[in-house]
Amino acid sequence: MTYSFASEQEAARAMLLEVAGLLNRQTIDYAVIGGWIPYLFNSKPIPHTGTYDVDIILNAALSKEHVIRALDSMVKDSGYMRAPKNAFQVYRKLVVNDEPMIFHVDFLHRKYADDSADLIMQWGRYESIATPGTDVIFTEKEARHQLISGQAMDGTETSLKIPFATEAGFLSAKGRSVGFGKRLRDAFDIFLVINQSNNITELTEHSKQLMKSSIFAASMSRLENEFNNKSAADDAAAFIVKLAPEHIPGFIEGAGEAPLANTQKAKEWVLKVINDFLTAIKPVRRAS
Repeated sequence: MTYSFASEQEAARAMLLEVAGLLNRQTIDYAVIGGWIPYLFNSKPIPHTGTYDVDIILNAALSKEHVIRALDSMVKDSGYMRAPKNAFQVYRKLVVNDEPMIFHVDFLHRKYADDSADLIMQWGRYESIATPGTDVIFTEKEARHQLISGQAMDGTETSLKIPFATEAGFLSAKGRSVGFGKRLRDAFDIFLVINQSNNITELTEHSKQLMKSSIFAASMSRLENEFNNKSAADDAAAFIVKLAPEHIPGFIEGAGEAPLANTQKAKEWVLKVINDFLTAIKPVRRAS
């Protein structure tokens, strides 16, 4: 009998654990990126909205045979379905509160150059999409294994060590995606990872060293532009006002002009957090 999860987030977490377990068994060099990082590690006191898919970044240098074997195992043995249109995704039908729902896994790969030469990689009948800024996850070892607990597909409790991008690796990837299309939450995720870092001193010092990497430096440059010259600060502020306005410095209670004032205060807070961090990690130019 198919287990029915109590919430979409519980079902997505079960899929995260299952996918990681399948990849771990094939000793694939991969990491989880995307919204799971701020959701699991940077969601206090300001909460994260949750995430319902699983983004897997693959090392482009991997043996194709190993990747194909791992993905075939997902499809043939574990109930995942290939997508005819989007070969970089597989789908899993799960039940939430007795309602069948479709969840998906995205396969991505590390990308160095900002051209389209390696936009798509073929892994047999599967594909992955290039994700700029993610090379540092593998070249600079910006992945960390974390023990994650949750429900298995049958509803029993389970736990597993899963490789996630570090906070710096996350910022390197999100610095390239923030501001694209309708990705409004990327700006909020970046704010959470910096403002609610597990260790801001360590993140700052580590990022300062990573600025020697042209890949990481380019990500930070784009991140700076998106927050200061485009809409990223507004996007992040909107999430803060919606989810946890009481944490905004100088928060004003009441109606009338308070919501507009709080939105502006939230934006100012976001810009201060982002710019203080970027200033701290920039190389010091010594006078000649």
